[in-house]
Amino acid sequence: MILDIKPSSLKEQDFYQIPEINDLKDSLGALPQADIKIVHLFTNGFYGRVAHIPADTTFVSKIHKQNHFHALVSGRIRLTNGYDEVQEYTGPLAGLTKRGTQRAAHTLTDCVFMTVHKTNKTNLQEIEDEVIAKTREELWLG
Repeated sequence: MILDIKPSSLKEQDFYQIPEINDLKDSLGALPQADIKIVHLFTNGFYGRVAHIPADTTFVSKIHKQNHFHALVSGRIRLTNGYDEVQEYTGPLAGLTKRGTQRAAHTLTDCVFMTVHKTNKTNLQEIEDEVIAKTREELWLG
């Protein structure tokens, strides 16, 4: 199954605020944090990030600056981009993440989720600076 999760046909200014995701992110910050194991992979101009996420974990992803591949390697998850209905997915499946996407998700089982980014960098902070926007304003005005 190929999964294409992207913001709907929205105007650029609509991306500045997604109230439900922003509220959830703020609320989650005050709760105990899940133990998510991250594995970093590097090869020939690509960076892979593999997250092992425990069941019953709720989280908000970062804001993606670039289009890139993602895969739900295993597990069941419910997620939304804040504009579309919450949907449930079962791995394995792969798809494309579009620039500007940010997701809220809840794992129903243990999940393994992977993203693949085109970059020659190997320093994790430099990669994050290249592929992640800290705010929506940075994404569109950056």
